[in-house]
Amino acid sequence: MAMCWKAAFICTVVISFSLAAAADGSPRSGFVREECLKQTLDHLANGKLAPNDEVFMRDAAGRPMSDPKDLTLTLSGCNKLCGSEQRWYSDIGPRVSVWLLPVLLLVSNIELSPLDKRRFYAIFHLLGDPIHSFWSIIDKIDAWDRCYRLAEQYEPDCERCRRVIATVFAGFEEIRGPEMVSKDNLSLLADEHNLIDKFQQWRRAAVEIADSRTDEFFRTCLAILLFIYQLIAGFVKEVGGESSSPPGGRVATGVLLSWLIPIALLSNAVGNLASRYTCWDILSRFAERSGGQLELPDSESVLLQSFPALARTCRTPYIESLAWSGGIYTYRPSRRQNTSEQRSWFRAIAIFSISIFPICIGFLGGFIILWYLIPNGLNCRHLWMIGVVIAWFASAMITKMSHSARFVTGKYHLHFVLAKDTLIAIPSIAIIFLSASGLFNNCKCWSGYLYYGKGAHVALNTEPFFERNDRTIYPLVFGVCLAAQLALFGTVAAVWRRGFKVFRWSESARREERVRTAGNTVCTCMRENYSYTQGTCKG
Repeated sequence: MAMCWKAAFICTVVISFSLAAAADGSPRSGFVREECLKQTLDHLANGKLAPNDEVFMRDAAGRPMSDPKDLTLTLSGCNKLCGSEQRWYSDIGPRVSVWLLPVLLLVSNIELSPLDKRRFYAIFHLLGDPIHSFWSIIDKIDAWDRCYRLAEQYEPDCERCRRVIATVFAGFEEIRGPEMVSKDNLSLLADEHNLIDKFQQWRRAAVEIADSRTDEFFRTCLAILLFIYQLIAGFVKEVGGESSSPPGGRVATGVLLSWLIPIALLSNAVGNLASRYTCWDILSRFAERSGGQLELPDSESVLLQSFPALARTCRTPYIESLAWSGGIYTYRPSRRQNTSEQRSWFRAIAIFSISIFPICIGFLGGFIILWYLIPNGLNCRHLWMIGVVIAWFASAMITKMSHSARFVTGKYHLHFVLAKDTLIAIPSIAIIFLSASGLFNNCKCWSGYLYYGKGAHVALNTEPFFERNDRTIYPLVFGVCLAAQLALFGTVAAVWRRGFKVFRWSESARREERVRTAGNTVCTCMRENYSYTQGTCKG
């Protein structure tokens, strides 16, 4: 928890600094568009400033843009009249609340694994490495999907019995890790725990596992609806009322972070267990009743094996190793699968593509919204957004490449990844907050100098422009990005629908299986003349 307190302290310092800076400063201490517009109009009215003064931008015909309805200054003119210094916004609260509160609510609804206080470390991994977090969750669902497909070799006809077998298989994957999901390992498991003779015990264990899974999916849907409502309120006056300032930047921030929607939905679709001992206790009882054994060796962690002087190796009891062995669904280290069940290149590429898709959609939507700020084009705010997204991609690459027996594995890799994610997450959050607070609020950044070069200019009367964007650009971009994020969740749910069947039992299915377990009744397929080894009825 020390890491969490340090992160909270640093973020508090950054926020306090921004708020103090915003509260300080005289009207002339930096760029304030409304004050500069009023001052320029006053100077034109009292003759202090000529309509053809060099401070005004020229249009294509060479005419000065000094009309009050389209008042535009050159970059040097803006520095002269409005001040060249940066100025913190005076309405930081309303600007930040558009995206901060719903984002915090979404993060709080992301389902984390039952690892006591250490479960909150996953938040740092989520914010510092969202691509690997997506990959880990989808990899978990894919493992369940493979469990279901492997169960079909034992019961190809009865969907209920297939689900029972797959759920127990997935339970063992929960405690043994992704290497468990191979044809040979699951066949050995079926033989060791007497699938044919002790199927009632398999059913009992499956029901207990399914009953122990949490289901907060609809609560998360309510949080997502609030996120959507809050962003819409930012640019629709009929919903959110009059805004204290143009909403372009804050809407772009919300769209960038819209990847939180599918990961919140996926994590709650995966669900959670009441504690890290739950699955272990259920499968321990199952092993006793089915005549099998449940022995888990200690987990080995290796540090810098290629450097003998610095090399370290340690072994950790199973229960304590869940954090880095697959128990955290947003952190599943890359491992080689059994060669007989190695994932196809097509499936691996599909999982990787889906993992980066939400980040790319959020970035593209936010980039477009910032592009249509006035003047249109590349501006300073694009730089922080590009930097954050590059950091996220680099973070995923580091996570992938650092997991090696020559470098770090086990708990050492987890600690390395968390340190890396903290170094990326805190600056990313800080730059997003500072941008919303006015870090780029100066003549240079509002002039589009990155795009226009010597033709950089600052428009002062921007209200009609932003009102038009509120009705056109913002709803279109936000709607497309939201639809794409929800479509991604729908695609995962459709492609890996068998994986969701494993732990996601309906209430009626659990009740039915519970009755069968209590009454020692069987499915119609469980007749004496049925052969599991061949998967077909004998007569």
